[in-house]
Amino acid sequence: MTIWKIMNRVDIETLWDTYDFALLNITKLEDEVAFFVSHVDKKAALVEVGVLTEDQFLKFCEEALQHHKNLISFYDKQLHTLKDIIKIKPNEQPPEREVALESLNELRNLTATLKIVIEEAKLGLIQMISELKES
Repeated sequence: MTIWKIMNRVDIETLWDTYDFALLNITKLEDEVAFFVSHVDKKAALVEVGVLTEDQFLKFCEEALQHHKNLISFYDKQLHTLKDIIKIKPNEQPPEREVALESLNELRNLTATLKIVIEEAKLGLIQMISELKES
């Protein structure tokens, strides 16, 4: 076995480890983003009745924005990693990582769609934060 084959296997495993790392973080961040999305209307209502100040709501929205940005960053990492994984020949994949090319492409498309949705939500948050700062 040549050193290139050994290095290639290490590179492939590193690529899969990067994918796993991104996926783990995506899972956590999707939960956090879902929390913020589900609570933004409730927090806005608390501002209206005087239980929460606008500054507290602004801080909540800015924290939500950061979580959206982090999630987008990990979606980008996952998309980049999937692109590289798709390039690997099936016979070079570790046996425990055998995934149909069709499934990888579907995952890439789904991730790209989720990224677009989160980017749109991020823009909504930016607008809301801007309006809060103006008032």
